[in-house]
Amino acid sequence: CMSGELARMLSSRIEFVIGHGELPVRDDDAIEFSSTLFSALGRGLSLWKSFVAAKLTSKPYELLAPRFDPRHFFLRGQALPPDATVGGGGQLMSAEQAAEKDARW
Repeated sequence: CMSGELARMLSSRIEFVIGHGELPVRDDDAIEFSSTLFSALGRGLSLWKSFVAAKLTSKPYELLAPRFDPRHFFLRGQALPPDATVGGGGQLMSAEQAAEKDARW
């Protein structure tokens, strides 16, 4: 799917919107982008730094933030440990938990 036009429309009412322009994005690239973005946010990075890190995995994405500065947006709560990862189904786990899960497969 191409979400550029939808992202632009949503940004008129929503503080932060991420879309991927007019180019199609492969499923694997979208998963890698999302995993990187949310892992970085969970580690305490700002939305902007998390987005920049995730964009290294898939270039067509754009962050629209017409009313607020994403450099100053952080998730609240305790940051994840540096070795945390996002597993299948979006669940967060430590590197040790991920290795145990991989070993069971």
